[in-house]
Amino acid sequence: MNLLKDIKITKNLIKEAKFFEAEIILNALPENETNPQAQHLLGVVALQTNRAAEAIIYFKKAAIQLPQDAYLHNNLAQAYKVLGLLTEAKLTFEKAAKYQPSFAEPLNHLGLLLMQEEKNQQAETAFLSAISRQNNYAEAHYNLAVLLEGLGRLTEALVHYPRAVRTKP
Repeated sequence: MNLLKDIKITKNLIKEAKFFEAEIILNALPENETNPQAQHLLGVVALQTNRAAEAIIYFKKAAIQLPQDAYLHNNLAQAYKVLGLLTEAKLTFEKAAKYQPSFAEPLNHLGLLLMQEEKNQQAETAFLSAISRQNNYAEAHYNLAVLLEGLGRLTEALVHYPRAVRTKP
């Protein structure tokens, strides 16, 4: 087996939502216990198949060797969020955003958590930061618009709703 080829095949299977097949290949890899990419992908499979606690174990194991991988930390934060570990999720979304300055997704998810906690100013800042990283990020524009509308700032909300729709019709 060729590790790089198997990792690539597995990534494609995950994109196609063929999680069972991806997991079989990953578990068959002789180096899966020591390879951080394999551990990360096993975590993704576990998270996508409603096994968030198991996903956290895989993500943490991968993070030992990939301590500043933003995508890994974003996935770890998603698993924390699923389990209701919101403090850990927020801290980990912040790490992910710090590790990859162009990665907007963790800031959008952080904004959603802050919005749920009614920390509206912090949520707005997170959404605006996500948008500054990726101007055409429809979800961040939409979430910001929802927040602004809820705060009675309709004029500002009406700027972001059309941007969300234009970007992702």
